[in-house]
Amino acid sequence: MVECFGARYVSLHVRVSNRAALHLYEKTLKFKREDVESKYYADGEDAFAMKRDLSGLAEQLEREAKARKQKMASLVTAETMKRPSLAH
Repeated sequence: MVECFGARYVSLHVRVSNRAALHLYEKTLKFKREDVESKYYADGEDAFAMKRDLSGLAEQLEREAKARKQKMASLVTAETMKRPSLAH
């Protein structure tokens, strides 16, 4: 989403009673609780509004792309140096 759409964040809602989902979103996927939406669900249960900032991910992807580009350039240079010269 960062690369294709320039997304800066992802947001979602989760039931306050859904401990498994909360654990996944907070501990594994690094979402943060932003707000409580009162009576969000049809049965009257509240929801946590959660958000994951993607700005750090965008920077990481840029660094990785730059590193790949540099590695490819060095591999091409090394391969070129191995070839025998065609000049006589």
